Parts: sequence; structure tokens; C-alpha cells
Amino acid sequence: NGYTQDDGIILTVDKGIQSICEDAADNNLGAGAILVCDSQNGDILACVSRPVYDLQNINSYLNSKDGEFINRAFCSFHAGSVFKIVTAAAALENDLSLFNLEYECCGSINAGNNIISCHKKEGHGKITMLDAFAHSCNTYFINLANLVGLDMLTEMAQRLGISSVLSIDRFDVQSGLLPDDLYSSPALIANTAIGQGDILISPVEAANLVNAACTGKICSFSLVKGYKKNGEIYFNPTKKSKEVLDKSITELICKAMSHCVNFGTGNKAYVFGAQVGGKTGTAQTGMFDRFGKEINHHWFVGAFPIDNPKYTVVVFFDGKTSKKNIGVPQQIFAEICKKLKNKIQN
Repeated sequence: NGYTQDDGIILTVDKGIQSICEDAADNNLGAGAILVCDSQNGDILACVSRPVYDLQNINSYLNSKDGEFINRAFCSFHAGSVFKIVTAAAALENDLSLFNLEYECCGSINAGNNIISCHKKEGHGKITMLDAFAHSCNTYFINLANLVGLDMLTEMAQRLGISSVLSIDRFDVQSGLLPDDLYSSPALIANTAIGQGDILISPVEAANLVNAACTGKICSFSLVKGYKKNGEIYFNPTKKSKEVLDKSITELICKAMSHCVNFGTGNKAYVFGAQVGGKTGTAQTGMFDRFGKEINHHWFVGAFPIDNPKYTVVVFFDGKTSKKNIGVPQQIFAEICKKLKNKIQN
């Protein structure tokens, strides 16, 4: 009874954007998640997790090892270099002039009794934060972390929405994991600076992080816009945002994210005629597939347009799929932003 009535919950999900993300996931993702949020108010406009199960054939997935019943958008995974956004914010809040700090990357750095390598074995040479962010230089960000300390890193991460109790429409979802700063060692500081070790974040936390880093404010994420009853529409009260970063810091981080796409590791996220910015991330997990190959977690997080963010986009790939021709997250990001650009123009 009443099935055809239109009373009920009104979601924040945008049907068009949700379709764009589902198509991108089905064609290129394999296993992972895609989130698109309104950068200004935290509304979740699209939320996709793959692989997904067939509602008409649930029994066939009960013994599956592919995790079809897991909503990866709200689960925590290894962060990788996405966490360098936190390290940059902590350093800039400590001293804005660190944006111009020159450091010589020789390809590795000594963290206590541990040698941690940069992905560019021969080193990046002398670079500033702008290029270090764009090219994801590990040694530069480890040096930054040594300057500001573990306490400032974890405090900034919590302020930007990582490893705090995360509630969406009054339902708690899994939060990330930060190191226990009661015991600080050179290796712990180094791994934290570049998002390795035990650092975990969820895609929705990654969206929180990008929102805060680009706009300077934390918003309450939501999937429910309001409800309709007896033909009347009732919208939820306007959500309050909290200022967490000064504009002088967000402008520099947005500049670095734009540089990452235009000249750095995020170049495959470039969209002609659209100002996009973001950060790549690859995290070692310590897990291996049946062929003995390590499973890595891959990210691309960013905003569009980067100079005045309207959309925050997170693409996460968890590396667990047998599907061939899987696209990298930044290419999926570019595909989504290209269609968002057309949506804005139309």
C-alpha cells in the first residue's frame, strides 16, 4: 500500500553525477570507491563502491573473497602520499615561509636506523614545497615532519577530519587510524609524514581532508537533504561549517594541488579547459596476492575548479581485482571532472 506515493526521504545524491561515477567505476575501477561531494556544504552527490552484488542473486556472493558486501567508501585503507596534504598544512601553519624552503633530495633519507627511499631513486635534487608536492618527494616531506614534529602532524590530521568520530546523518562510519604520539621515533615520524605504516583513512575522510585543505572549513557530510510528507517538502536545517585553516594556507595548498596536475605525478588528471587540482597516493599494504605480488592502495583526491572548489572528488582503487584494463585513479578523476565541467556549462 502506498508504494506509488512520492512521500519519503530526499537524498543529496545527484542522479546525473551518480550515473557518471557508476559508469566510470564499471568501465575502469574494478575494486574501490568513488565519492563526489559538494565542496561548500558536504552534501554527498555520488557514492560508488565496487565490486557490487546482484540483488537478485545474493546467495552466489556469500562465500566470495572479493568483498561485494563491503561499502569501500566508508571503510579505512592505507593512505599513502595523500597524507602529504596534512604534512604540508601542518608545516605551513607553523611557518608560511616553509613553502619556499629548499631541500636537496638525494633519493633517500636516514630515519633513525632506517633508510627510507624516495620513489625517484636518483633523487629530485634541490626543490621547494611546490615541486616536492607535485612530484611527491618523500624525503622533502620527511624533512618537513622533522621540523614540525609528530604532535603537530597528528593534531592537524584530526583537525582536517581524519581519525575522529565520523557521523553521517547520525550514523557512525569507520574512521581512520593515526599513530600514537605518546611514543615518537624518527621512523614513526618519517612514515607518518608520507602516509605509510599504520596510517589509515577512508574515502569519505579523504573527501573531508580535501574539503578542509581547499576551502579552509570542515562540513558535516550528509546523504539526506530532507523529506516529503503529504506533498510538502521539508529540508534539513542548513549545516554549520567550522573554520580549520587560514586562507593564506589554503591558497598555497590549492596552488600545490594545481601544480601536481599540471606538472607533476597527477598529470593524467589534467582536463583541458578546467582548473583541477589534486594529489596522487600509492600505499604499500604489506598484503600479497596469490602470485606473491604486493597489493598497493592507489588514490587520487582533488577538487574542481581548484581556484573556487565546487566539487570534491575522491577515487580509490584497492588493488584487489582480476579485471583487466583497469584505469589509474587520476584518469578516472579526469573522466569524471570532464563530465562535471560539461554539466556546469550546460
